Amino acid sequence: MSPIRLVSTIVNWVLFILFIVGVIWLIVARVKHNKKWTKYSLIFCIVVFILQVNAFRFSIHLANEGLQ
Repeated sequence: MSPIRLVSTIVNWVLFILFIVGVIWLIVARVKHNKKWTKYSLIFCIVVFILQVNAFRFSIHLANEGLQ
């Protein structure tokens, strides 16, 4: 595995873990009826999700270049 693919895999896993933490944070904020933290956690989840989609697209691009 090339170093760039290794870094890409690590970034994907870190973003996945951050997304899970964000979802848990969102659930806790909703249960406690805290509108401020619900807003912050929702923004956090959306940002992490967008970064995660871009990272997955990049890793798929790297995988396709390895096949050629």
